[in-house]
Amino acid sequence: MPDDTMPPQNNQPAFHAMPEKYYLGKQPKAKSKRLLVTVIVLVVIALGLGVAYFFTRGMNNGRTTNITANSLSPVNQATLNRNANRNINALAPANANLNTNTLTFLNTNSTQLNTQPTNTAGPVINTVTNSLFSTNTNTATITNVARLADSVDTDHDGLTDVEELLYGTNKNLADTDGDGYSDGVEVAGGYNPRSAGLIISTNLVKEYVHPMFGYKILFPSTWIQNPNPQTSNGVIFSTSTGEFVGIDVENNTAKLSARDWYLKASPGIDLRSVTTIQNTAKTLEGVLSLDGQTAYYTAGERAYIISYNTNLLSTINFRTTFEMMYKSFSLTPVVLTNTNSGANTNAGTANTNSSLNSNANTNSSTPTNVSTNTGY
Repeated sequence: MPDDTMPPQNNQPAFHAMPEKYYLGKQPKAKSKRLLVTVIVLVVIALGLGVAYFFTRGMNNGRTTNITANSLSPVNQATLNRNANRNINALAPANANLNTNTLTFLNTNSTQLNTQPTNTAGPVINTVTNSLFSTNTNTATITNVARLADSVDTDHDGLTDVEELLYGTNKNLADTDGDGYSDGVEVAGGYNPRSAGLIISTNLVKEYVHPMFGYKILFPSTWIQNPNPQTSNGVIFSTSTGEFVGIDVENNTAKLSARDWYLKASPGIDLRSVTTIQNTAKTLEGVLSLDGQTAYYTAGERAYIISYNTNLLSTINFRTTFEMMYKSFSLTPVVLTNTNSGANTNAGTANTNSSLNSNANTNSSTPTNVSTNTGY
C-alpha cells in the first residue's frame, strides 16, 4: 500500500477520488443549468422592457405632437406637421403605423360667450378658429355666465345703499312707506317706494322719448342723458358712479322674436338658460342676457338693446334701477307730417267747338298734397 507521505513518483501529482454519492458540495451540473436559466430570463426581461420603451415612446411622441400643435400658431403647426411627417418616414414601418393617427389635428375650436352690443358691458363673442387638416369641430355650449355681485344692501330690500340714497328711502328699513311691499319690489315695478302711487308721478324719475324711433323709457332724474357719440341712433344715461345704461337700435329685417334674435346674435347660448321678460305695459316680450345686464326687445324690423355697463366697477350699484328701466320701455307711434301746399292751377283758354254747339271748356284745379306717415 503506497505511503501518503511519500512524494509522488515520476513527478505525477497525487490524486484522491471520492465516490460521487459522498460529495457534499453543489453538483457542478446543477449549478451550470441554473446559471443558464437565469441568463435566459434576464435576456427575455431586457427584450420586453426594450419593446415596451419604444412602444410607449412612440405613443407619447404622437400625443405630445398633437397637444403641442393645438397651442401653436397655424404657421408653426404647419412646420410641426412637416417635421412629424419626416420623422414618421424615418421610423421603422411598425412604429410609423403607431404614430400616423396622431397627426390629424382637431384644430377648429369655437368658443362663444354672451354677445353684447357696442359700448355695453358683458363679455362678447370670442371665436377662435385654427384650421389645419381638421375634420372635427367642437362648439362650446354656454349655459351660464357669472354675474357681478350687487354692492352693499343693508336692509336686504332689493335696493343697494347707493339706490336708497338715489330714491330717498331708508337703507335700514326694507319697506319705507309701510305698504307691505319692499322698496326694491316697488321700484322695479314702477311704483313710488316712499308713498302710494306710480314713481312717474314723482320727481324721482323722468321719461325719455326718442324723437326718431319713438321708444320711451324711465330713468332717474339725477342721471344725465346724452346721445351716444359712437352710434347715430344710440342714447346713454350716465350715473355719478361712472356706470351707465345705453340704448341702441339695430336692424331686424327677418322680423325675429327677441329670443330668436338674441340666439342668432349669440351662437352657442343654451336656449334653456335664456330668461324671458315683459315690459310693464305688457306690450313687448323680450329676453335678458345670461349676465343679467342686457335686455332685448324686437318689434317689426327693429331690435332694441338696453344694456347696463358698470364701467370698471367690480360690483353693481343699480341693478334694480336697470330692471325698472327695461320694464318701463315701450313704443309709441311716430307721426311724421309732410305737407306740400301749392296752388297748381291749370287755366286753359276757352275751347270753342263751333259746328252746331259752341261750348266754352275751362279746366281749373288747385290740388293740395298732405301726407301723414305713422309707424314705429
